[in-house]
Amino acid sequence: MSDIRTKLEKRFDRPGGYIECSDGWDWILEELHEKLVFLDRKYTILQVKEKFGTLRFYLGEGGKTKNVAVLLMHDAIRYAEDMSAHTCELCGNCSLVGYSERGIEYDKTVGLKFSEYGWRRTLCDTCAKDLGYRASREDD
Repeated sequence: MSDIRTKLEKRFDRPGGYIECSDGWDWILEELHEKLVFLDRKYTILQVKEKFGTLRFYLGEGGKTKNVAVLLMHDAIRYAEDMSAHTCELCGNCSLVGYSERGIEYDKTVGLKFSEYGWRRTLCDTCAKDLGYRASREDD
C-alpha cells in the first residue's frame, strides 16, 4: 500500500473505510491531501472512489473549518476530480502538459475508454488495450 493510501485511510469518518480507485491516481490524491491538510489539519473523509471514469472524493465532518476554507477545500477536490479525467487510473500517465517535472509522463492517448459491457475508465491506450477497453466515440 502506498504512503498516501495509508495516510488517507486514517482519515475516514467510519472504521473500515477504504479507497476504491486504482493506484494511477495516487499522485493526484497526494496533491489533494497536501492542500486539504493546509486548509484543515483535522479534515476527515467520507468516501474516495472512481465513478464513471473519474475520481470522486467526499469530505466527512472533520474539524471545525471556517466557511472560506470549506469552499477552498471543495475547489481543491473539484480540481483533483478534473485531473483524474486526464490521468490513466492504472499507470498514472497524464494527457495534460506540465507535469513532467513531477515525474508524470505525458501521454496524449489518456482519456475515457469503454469496455464491451459499457464500463467507463480513464486509461491510456496501452493500459486500455491490455484490458480490452476501446476509445470513446469522441476519441475515435
